Amino acid sequence: MSELAFVNSFLGKPFHNNEQSQKRSRAMCMSASGEDIASKSPRRAVVWFRDGDLRTENHPGLEAAIRRMPEAVAPLLVCTPTTPLQTLEAAKRLQAELNERGSHLVLRFAEDEATGVVSFLKEYEADRVHVQMDVEHEAFSVVAEVQSQVQGITEVKTWRTGLWDCDTSEVWAELPDEFPKFRRWSKRLNSSTPSLPGDEQQPVYPGTGFTNQDFPLPDIARKVLEARGLSEERQQFDTEFEKDQAHVRAIKMNADMAQFGETALKAVLRSSDAYENPDIGRSLAEVLRQGALSPKRIHEVVCEYERSNGRRWWPFYRDGAKQILNLLEAKEFATLLARRDIALNRTVDGEHRAKFWKWKGYLMRYVEEGKEHAGNGKPPLLLVHGFGASSQHFRRSIRELKKRFHVYAVDLVGFGRSEKPPTQYTQDLWECMIWDFVERVIQRPVFVAGNSIGLCKGVCLINTAGKLEDIDSSQPTTPRKDSPFQQLMKNSVSARMLAAKFLLKSLQGRIDKTLKFVYPTNPEAADEQLSQEIRRNSMDFGAASVLASGLVLPPPRSLSQLLQKYEGPLLVFQGELDPLNNAKERANTIQNQYPQARVVRVDAGHCPHEEDAATFVKELGDWMDSASAMSEEKEGVLRRNC
Repeated sequence: MSELAFVNSFLGKPFHNNEQSQKRSRAMCMSASGEDIASKSPRRAVVWFRDGDLRTENHPGLEAAIRRMPEAVAPLLVCTPTTPLQTLEAAKRLQAELNERGSHLVLRFAEDEATGVVSFLKEYEADRVHVQMDVEHEAFSVVAEVQSQVQGITEVKTWRTGLWDCDTSEVWAELPDEFPKFRRWSKRLNSSTPSLPGDEQQPVYPGTGFTNQDFPLPDIARKVLEARGLSEERQQFDTEFEKDQAHVRAIKMNADMAQFGETALKAVLRSSDAYENPDIGRSLAEVLRQGALSPKRIHEVVCEYERSNGRRWWPFYRDGAKQILNLLEAKEFATLLARRDIALNRTVDGEHRAKFWKWKGYLMRYVEEGKEHAGNGKPPLLLVHGFGASSQHFRRSIRELKKRFHVYAVDLVGFGRSEKPPTQYTQDLWECMIWDFVERVIQRPVFVAGNSIGLCKGVCLINTAGKLEDIDSSQPTTPRKDSPFQQLMKNSVSARMLAAKFLLKSLQGRIDKTLKFVYPTNPEAADEQLSQEIRRNSMDFGAASVLASGLVLPPPRSLSQLLQKYEGPLLVFQGELDPLNNAKERANTIQNQYPQARVVRVDAGHCPHEEDAATFVKELGDWMDSASAMSEEKEGVLRRNC
């Protein structure tokens, strides 16, 4: 949907009869004794909605607000320039749901969420605000900022929800670190289907003066789109990502439709029943990101659907239903581990503290170090690992880099301790995740060590596996014909998963041997801690899906094509003893195709940044300083010319 069509979809479509709504609002502003609560200066509560809880059913914050302060409750959603378009669609649905309960969704636009929330809390003279806060670092920061500005005026009450209620210090002490052990341990938590609290659909008393016309959604949508300012490159990439979504059979529905969560969930179940192999991870991503259904409600809907089709017990459930329930359990596992690490102040590797962020409903882990350098004028550095690795593969480098730079390292979705939803992983999916991470978490142009993305001040390639072509050849490249095995992998999901599980089991048995193979000059860098972390990550639910995707990844854009379009600083840090490819020849080819690149060759294998961390840190640091100085000089010339 185009941005113009998106805004127009809100125009001329009232959610309810305005006169009828005003009568209902006046009725709801009366106390049980018939008195007008406006004349009593009632105590007021605000329910602060955010991505992750955009629903009215099974909403602990809304239920607590109604129960504790039934006189006046204002539901609030603050939009910012980074608000996704799907959230605006969800706001339309949420507004209609609240209308049914006699209330209105208060919409505000602000450059940052905390400012918008604080402004409304003071305007509304709220005594209390209820907000969901789980493990995302961004949520902690925003809520803490609001709390500091309304201290002594408004009480901030946080809540969280999950599949089971097991958020205690006793749980942290015995929580297993591996998913198979967690499944056995969790049986005592889910001996029966998780039960939902009784939802009596109590009315929401908004207080006087609120109608939908006071907070027009089309105006908010326009402000978001005007402030967004998407670059041409990002718009082109979003178009490509939409094609990728269609290619992997993701079921897409408009988030503004009534009962969006249940409708989307049942559509996936029906498609799975028909053996259409829907991409469950992507089809449910928006339901999970918005929190259109709580985890308990998803569990309940799936079980009800299976039982209504004559499948009363788990062994007889269809594969789609089992995948969704397994996904719920895996999400609970990832969330509990994150809560434990935050509660116990645990580090990733004994030194670097983990943070968490949700991308399209899935939890991902990242490391941020050297934050004290954020204001020194130098762009931050983003470290991106390769296939099968994690941010742990940069631990030795981060130890030194954080002394000079503001550093981020991510676990891509599908790797490390990030979630591994059952989906078809592609290069476009990971590129989209990195792009969103830069825009929404880092919020500044960055240097990237690993893979090339947008918003870069410069790129460092570390033994890149990108395809190199002869750009001087006049002969067109002819695609290779798939072998019978490749055709089988592409055409059969079952065969692909079977092959992936077999390969995963084989790789798990030789992790130590493989690490020594790719770390030929400094095998001590691949120590027991790294080996155990790789083994642990490979046991997560969804790990086989990632490997299965690797068997049928679509042909990527060649590195040669990317270099032809790229105009920024480039550092190539090449381990010439890489046993996985001809590293010397590849370094020469890159230098020929991009003469301004700085190429550093070292006696190391596939992971030279860890085998020879000292040289990597020195060369990368010097290159970043030089690139930053050149960038500042160019910007100074432009300012003088203007």
